[in-house]
Formats: sequence, structure tokens, C-alpha cells
Amino acid sequence: MRNKPQMMKLGACALLLVVAGCGGDKAPKPSQVLARVNGQEITVLQLNYLLAQNANQPEAQQRSKQQLLEDLIQQELLVQKASELKLDRKPEVLQALEFTKRQVLAQAAYGQLVGSDKPIADSELRKYYNDHPQLFAERQVYELTVFLVPAAAFNDALKQGVDKSHNEVETSQLLDQAKVAYTRTGSKVPAEVLPAQVVEPLRKINLGDIVQVREGDNMVLMQLKARHEAPLTLENARETIVTLMNNGKLQGGNTLTALRKQAKVEYVQPMGEASAPAAGGATGDAKAQGDDHLKNGLKGL
Repeated sequence: MRNKPQMMKLGACALLLVVAGCGGDKAPKPSQVLARVNGQEITVLQLNYLLAQNANQPEAQQRSKQQLLEDLIQQELLVQKASELKLDRKPEVLQALEFTKRQVLAQAAYGQLVGSDKPIADSELRKYYNDHPQLFAERQVYELTVFLVPAAAFNDALKQGVDKSHNEVETSQLLDQAKVAYTRTGSKVPAEVLPAQVVEPLRKINLGDIVQVREGDNMVLMQLKARHEAPLTLENARETIVTLMNNGKLQGGNTLTALRKQAKVEYVQPMGEASAPAAGGATGDAKAQGDDHLKNGLKGL
């Protein structure tokens, strides 16, 4: 008896189809279209993809499906406007599209190399979660002002001055007075996307203090403006843990080193002293930088 109302509804639908001249023995498939923007369809697949991308972001998970659909509608409006303005023909846009394509392909290769399509046991995920509280259970988000300074210009006197700086204004003034070329950007980043060697210092230093890291030919100065508690549960951290564990497999298995040895890499315009690795493949610092470059190339996907 419980199924009767549903059967009556189906009968009514069939009658409407016959009247409309669209009758048939098969019931219509549920629509996959959620909205249309100037005739362009937005589908369930697009919404599901967006939901999957937000799976490990608690802030985004709090948003309803309707809000995410509105995001897709706004995106479609801008895409249509870009097409109208022929922005898809501009060199910088074409370059960005090509770079994004390369990122997707690199991510796909990465998945194949580390076997990321093979599930990791829950016990392994839980162990990684418990072993890295600073990334998950005790996770923090940091507001930073980041200064990029040529390492060659970062002498002892400048280092001592930077160590005494209390805010970004003082640091900028110090670099200006030293007539050092630098870039300055603001950034808000969670612990799990930062290099491992800076997470612990950022947890301990006072606001206004600076963590200094050498990266290639530059010094990266990260001045702490604020930090916020933002713990992740195991469930919310699951995707991030899988990515981090797979990164470890990729590097621990020397996969990148093997790829590098098999490849012919030519530096046409060396970027600075000791930029090119020794013949025969990346070693030492060059190998570490290669690993960092891969991780940077996979970010944002």
C-alpha cells in the first residue's frame, strides 16, 4: 500500500506525456541540469566536482549546495562575458590556460606514480593524523607578510636589522634604506601547505617576528601578523592526509630522481650561481628543490 501514491504520480506523468505528444513506454530520466544561464546549462556533475574540491575545507563545507550553485552561476556569467570580450584570445589568458592544463596533467601523472588511486588503510590515515597534530588536531592558519629578497644582498647587518623588526612597515623601511630590491605580498595560509621547517617556528614566535628561509637565490622572510586556531577532524583532514602521504611516497621512492636521470635537461639561461645540478641528475640541494618544485606545481588543484 505504501507504493500507491508514487504509482499514481507516475500515472499522471505518463498521461501528461501522452497529451504533450511525447509518450512512450520508458519513464524520463531525471534531469542533470540544475540551472541555465543565457541558455548555457549548469549540471549536477559541475556541482559535484565543486563539492569534491571543497571536501577538505571545513569553511567551504558549511556552505549549502544552493550557495555553491550560485557560485557556478556567477562563474558562468563571467565566462560568458570573457568570451564576449574575446579575453580567451589574449596571450596572458592563453598562457594561464596552458599552465592550468599542465598542472592537471602533472597531477594525473602524480596519481599514477604514487598509486594514489589505491585506498590507504584507515589505520594508516589515523596514525598519520595522530603523528602530526600541528597539521590537524592543533592546526593553525597564519596571516603573513612575505618579503622576497635576493640572498646575495641579505648580509649580516641586514639580517640583524630584520631580526629586530616588529612589523611589516619597519621591515619595508629597513629594506628600502638598504636599497635592496624586494617584493612584498600578503598571505593567509594553513599549516599543512607550508614547508615543514617553518611550521614549528610559526607556532612559537611572537606576532611581528620573522621566520627566514633560503629558497634558491632568494631569502623568504615570513613576518607573522596573526594566527588562528583552525583544527581539522580526521574526517575533514582525510584528503589532505592522503595527498601528504603520497608526496612522501613520491619522494621517498626516489621517483623524481629516476625521472630526472632519464631526462635530458638543458639550462639555456641559468638563473644564478649553482642553479644547475651536476651532470648525472639532481643531487643534494638541487634534488630537494626539485621535490619542492613538483609540490608547488601540484598546488591549487
